[in-house]
Amino acid sequence: MYEFDPYLVTFNNSKIYKELLKNNPCYWDIKNKCWVISRYQDVIDGLKNYNRYTSNYGITLESRKTTIDDNSELPFFELETPQHTYQRRIINRILSSQLINDIKSLISNIFISCFDLVDISQPIDVVNTIFTDNPIMVISSIFGIDEKDTALLKTESKKLFNLSPLSEQLSALHKIGKFFYFNTPDKIKKIIEIEFANNDIDEKTIIAMATSIVIAGHETVTSELSNMLYNCYIYPDQYSSVNSNAEMIPKFVQESLKHRYTSQFVIRTSTEDHKLYDKFIKKGDTVLFLNGAANIDYQNDISELEAFNINRDYPKNNLAFSYGPHSCPG
Repeated sequence: MYEFDPYLVTFNNSKIYKELLKNNPCYWDIKNKCWVISRYQDVIDGLKNYNRYTSNYGITLESRKTTIDDNSELPFFELETPQHTYQRRIINRILSSQLINDIKSLISNIFISCFDLVDISQPIDVVNTIFTDNPIMVISSIFGIDEKDTALLKTESKKLFNLSPLSEQLSALHKIGKFFYFNTPDKIKKIIEIEFANNDIDEKTIIAMATSIVIAGHETVTSELSNMLYNCYIYPDQYSSVNSNAEMIPKFVQESLKHRYTSQFVIRTSTEDHKLYDKFIKKGDTVLFLNGAANIDYQNDISELEAFNINRDYPKNNLAFSYGPHSCPG
């Protein structure tokens, strides 16, 4: 018998994931008092069914509400439809595919400028030197923030990656969100006004949305860029394939997201009594969807899950950025 601990699940997770996927796809974690669901289709079905599995009562083990009847005011990430839909629509329009396509050259130039500042003859902290600055510079460009204020935002954003105390990280996020609220370009203000024409919205809501943009477009991007560079280093044969054939880049990205990413699980709360396999999940139970295991389960060959192989076939829905209404917009 084993004891699953989500906080001990690192990137070397093959043994515990194999056990869960093969023998215990709906596992009761006594220590954290939550159900752990690991198979790909179960996770897909659960994350899109917000009527059965809701975010309203906390999305982390630490933030869980004590009862399902707790109606305290909710932050953006814990909202469900329709409130979540209103705010998510704004984020999707601000970070639209058209916008990203229009600023591809800008993104490339910012990325190159970060590397140009590096002295490659010396050891460097790649995460803090390059990857934490790059996304915040892109976001600042979208919002039209000048260099002086961008430098301040870089300082705050680094607190998200330097193992700062949680209170400092939350404070930094709030400062960044509030800054973008008071420096929102007219074009983005127009989007907000249109979307919320018939819905209540206040300063706190806008700050929460701005913060979510920073998390979606900054924290996850920084983490995944860093992980992909690390994969280039420890899997030189795979990197060589990509370096000689640019068409393999999308597959390298997909495999990196599957194999080594930061968000291993998401938390939901059951809204009703129901059965999964031979287990009975009760209303109010915490459910942990183990994306890290589910994302390798679709291969139907868990013996190969430790390997880094860019020649795999990939599912339509890579779960690295979750799935369903709460999938990461970054």
